[in-house]
Amino acid sequence: INKLDEPYYMTQETIKQHQGLLKIIQTKDWEEFLKQLSDYDYRPKLRTGKKRDYKYIHLTDKIVRDKKEKRRKPQQSHTKKTSMTLISPELHTRIFASHDTSRCQVGLLFDARACNLKAMLTKDSGTYGHEWVGEEKDVKRYAAYIKSFNCADFQQFQQQTGHSTLTNEVLAKVTRESVRAIVVAVDTEEHRKVALLRQTDLKERLDIDVPVIIYNPVLRKIEAAEIKAQVLDVVKEHQCRSKLEEIKIKIDSKQRWKLSLFGGGKKYQGTLRPTGAWLIRRMIAEAERSSSPKRWHQALEKAVEVLDKRNQLSFARSKDSYNFYNELSCSLAG
Repeated sequence: INKLDEPYYMTQETIKQHQGLLKIIQTKDWEEFLKQLSDYDYRPKLRTGKKRDYKYIHLTDKIVRDKKEKRRKPQQSHTKKTSMTLISPELHTRIFASHDTSRCQVGLLFDARACNLKAMLTKDSGTYGHEWVGEEKDVKRYAAYIKSFNCADFQQFQQQTGHSTLTNEVLAKVTRESVRAIVVAVDTEEHRKVALLRQTDLKERLDIDVPVIIYNPVLRKIEAAEIKAQVLDVVKEHQCRSKLEEIKIKIDSKQRWKLSLFGGGKKYQGTLRPTGAWLIRRMIAEAERSSSPKRWHQALEKAVEVLDKRNQLSFARSKDSYNFYNELSCSLAG
């Protein structure tokens, strides 16, 4: 990385010091993961409905009864544990399923020092099935299976994975403060688009400002992602569409409209609305039907013009309409 501003420097140092944990996140799982980062008390539903009588504790190499009594859960300080890979400072650690072109290979880099490590396995063990919980015989079988590659000490784990190109696996609970970068693990234009959208999500929704980097274990390098103008246009379109869809919901969900005595309204989908709301709703509908690459950006500009005009001529609006237009203006400006 040749940009030595603080975010890039922190990313570089995290990997150089063998503390970088990379989690690849599929597109369908992104919103759920954001929810976990925003609310540590949120816990996604378990994927398996099997019995959970016993549990294997990776860090102590012990099997214990899985307590079932209901008790008040303490306030959480981290997310639920999730599967990641510790990146070697030699930059040659393989990423899980990187050969699968159908998978999204964009993820987040975390600093292990700000995470709560729950398991460290020197090879990919397929923890997706939660084999460490279940009936006693099954948990014992799992414990015997992973014994040769389970580590209880992080320094020992670093030593065993530092020179290996194999995909290792770490189960860890993360925090917002532990996020260091968005990582493109297979460099394609589509993945760069996804990375930039996620960078925007983190900044706007969680106030997390991190760089986008490209990780290439074959060439053994990381570098700052240079985003092409076309990709930026796609991201801008996405942002404009999101704002207009929010406006659409507000217009469609408003049940009662109080129109001005001076001005009429127009019907849209059977409901009489102020002319400004009708115009904006029609612009959104036109954008939805259009195939123009900048249709949402153009629709947003027109909507802003309509609202500016309505807000300037406040004397001709009912108080209800005027307040509603102000609310829409704030939404578009946010």
